[in-house]
Amino acid sequence: MTEIDLPALAVFVKNLDPGTYKTRIARERGIDVARDVYVELLKLTEKVVAGYRGEVYVFFNNYLPQPDQFPFLTQYSKRLQRGSDLGEKMSGAIEELCETHKGVILIGSDCPLLSSAHLNKARKALQANDLVLGPADDGGYYLIGMNKHQPQLFRNIEWSTSSVLEKTMEKASGANFRVHLLEELYDVDHYEDWERYMEEGDK
Repeated sequence: MTEIDLPALAVFVKNLDPGTYKTRIARERGIDVARDVYVELLKLTEKVVAGYRGEVYVFFNNYLPQPDQFPFLTQYSKRLQRGSDLGEKMSGAIEELCETHKGVILIGSDCPLLSSAHLNKARKALQANDLVLGPADDGGYYLIGMNKHQPQLFRNIEWSTSSVLEKTMEKASGANFRVHLLEELYDVDHYEDWERYMEEGDK
């Protein structure tokens, strides 16, 4: 397959402005620790994305930064997240990329054990399924992929709660979508999540 035949990869990140990223870690350990953790997560995300053969787009939450403001993922196309909540932002990004690509895989920058292998599994799964999800152990998901824009999957969901994956699966079932689930991983939302990763690594 050529790049144009592969699903686009959308990577959601946050600008490196204090108070906008890892806010729970900032409350627990301070702004400097939150920044250090997020920078390490961005480095891990950068390594994962480098192994994807299709086109990659980085979506920023506030503004398009200069390289010195965000020295990660600099070789990829930059876009803005648009919408009032996470669901609208993800839906908008997928709609935008589906106009020029045969499907989209969307990830964040919070999952330290996400690998290029997970992206490739998602890409292959989309050949036979309507929806691919990477479940997170907090009830959300670290990856979502689809062959075409499905806005109903992002409506009327209370984001950042333990019911996100369940509600998404209910919507997919109601639409008779073929769904493929990847292995369960965890996001880094609290400092204890980062400590877990530092202790376990990628064993």
